[in-house]
Amino acid sequence: MNFDSYKELFISESHEILTDLNNSLVALEKNPKELSLVNDLFRFSHTLKGMAGTMGYERIVKLTHALENVLVCFRDSKLKVTSEFISILFQALDRLEKLISMASKDKWDKKNENALINK
Repeated sequence: MNFDSYKELFISESHEILTDLNNSLVALEKNPKELSLVNDLFRFSHTLKGMAGTMGYERIVKLTHALENVLVCFRDSKLKVTSEFISILFQALDRLEKLISMASKDKWDKKNENALINK
């Protein structure tokens, strides 16, 4: 089994998912009551989480799981989609992009995502 070919596929697929996440989040920002966008965001996040888990990228798993938790709260009307939450979600996507870049190089920074997750 050639791990490098799987890693390349993970990186490629992850970039596509990040694009989908960003586009859906921009759309949700414009139309915060559109629950189909929340469902799309959840599906993209869940897919990324599963792929990262398969590859052993636990920091990506942890952050996408936190993202999913917020999206479930939106979907279940426990949280209202606000500009503050949208901003935090964009920060999470930015961090995911950095984590995926680190995964591609096998070079991880020492910063952790706990502060962002706690927001």
